Amino acid sequence: MPGAPRDPMALDAPGRIGQKARDLTGTLAKGAPTMLDFLKRLVTWWNGQTIGTQIFTARNGVKVGEDGQGNIFYRSRDGKRRWVIFNGEAEASRVDADWHGWLHHTWDETPSERPMAHKPWEKPHLPNLTGTPQAYAPAGSIRRAEPEDRRDYEAWSPE
Repeated sequence: MPGAPRDPMALDAPGRIGQKARDLTGTLAKGAPTMLDFLKRLVTWWNGQTIGTQIFTARNGVKVGEDGQGNIFYRSRDGKRRWVIFNGEAEASRVDADWHGWLHHTWDETPSERPMAHKPWEKPHLPNLTGTPQAYAPAGSIRRAEPEDRRDYEAWSPE
């Protein structure tokens, strides 16, 4: 469509892939894709989607919904395959239980079509924080800034 803004990472954008977009003053536009961004999308899967996934999704995918974290859910045209394009890091624990059930064919309706009834005692979904700075560390853990002294442990020393 003429006059419509173009996606700088679009596959049909000739001469734009790998070049930094510049604004009218000639300076680098904020957030403009670079050659490194293109290469990351070409070969890594943990930063969203690869180029192959983007092409497959464009050709075969039908968008069925989006969750609160911005993850976008798709199904194939024949309805046999379902997948998610993560908004940011691809971490399976970021998919909440409602969408997880739909992805694994536990139920046919998406959570946007038929929301699940939640109990008042249920806590909101949180991703797995293992391996991150926000992960739980017990009081005596060496990962804490000031771990507590351990009184219940006596180190073994050879004779």
